[in-house]
Amino acid sequence: MTVITDPSKIEKELEKQFSEKGIVNRYALFNLIVYASNKDRAEYIKGLLSKLTDKFPARIVFIIINGNQARFEVHADVKNKVPCDWIEISLSEGEQEKAPFLILPLLIPDIPIFALWGEDPTIENKILPTIYPYINRLVFDSVCVHNIKNFAKRLLEKHDSKIRDVNWTALSGWRNVFTRTIDTKEELGALANSTSVEIKYNDQVAAGLPHPEIQALYFKAWLESKIHFKNSNIIKLSGQKSPIGRAGDILSVMIDGPNGTHIHFDRKDLNCITHVEFESFCQMPQNMPLGSIQRGFRFWREIFFEGISPDYFQMLSRLSQ
Repeated sequence: MTVITDPSKIEKELEKQFSEKGIVNRYALFNLIVYASNKDRAEYIKGLLSKLTDKFPARIVFIIINGNQARFEVHADVKNKVPCDWIEISLSEGEQEKAPFLILPLLIPDIPIFALWGEDPTIENKILPTIYPYINRLVFDSVCVHNIKNFAKRLLEKHDSKIRDVNWTALSGWRNVFTRTIDTKEELGALANSTSVEIKYNDQVAAGLPHPEIQALYFKAWLESKIHFKNSNIIKLSGQKSPIGRAGDILSVMIDGPNGTHIHFDRKDLNCITHVEFESFCQMPQNMPLGSIQRGFRFWREIFFEGISPDYFQMLSRLSQ
């Protein structure tokens, strides 16, 4: 990246860099404002974005709070011939009030403005309230949430159609596997009598990922909203270090009940092997796609361009109890 001290020179620097890479005509589908409160979170979020910038041309304005004096870094990012303007702004804690005045003039007019917030969006922040009226969608990553119950309560109070939760979207594969496998009222009713439910997740330590159990908590709450277990204390979360998937990914779901009821979903890379047995029938094992938080086009299309599911707010309601 090229360091620039005068923001008025950013556009010329981008034109120069794209020209050197053979890109004459630049275009963008949307603006993306990204916020991270420290370098570890910034690196984690850059990992999330790695599959975005090779599919969607965009102008990315990345704000990092790193304790140093304000500076701008500019990079003309080109992957698979897809151009992305990458403007990184480093600010100290005391300079956060300047952020809206630095961000807004850098945005391209007449295209959507999305924000990817690397912190809990329900906690007071000096930047978010100022830019919020201008953004079309607020995307956040709930792995940084410290009190999931209070977080869920605050989000339910807002009930904001602008919000999108990265971890909820990352669970879409698991939710699809479950609803496609257990697809009748009779089957859901039989699972209400379950005697044990275990959700295993990958609790690898990863920089910028302080709470790897979030997806497992989300899936637990979603299951409770769907099945209405007669015994609400049977669900157990179990963390284990695994080379499969990313830190925080669900590894398996096992449900046991009376009369030989046994449901087992087991992750194999980006797929899930399903085993389903009820008293009256047994399904053939199936290999179903799970996808990945970094799967690219499909994941980011759901985040930015699809509507929010009512199931999300039902899941939050369970978490808030």
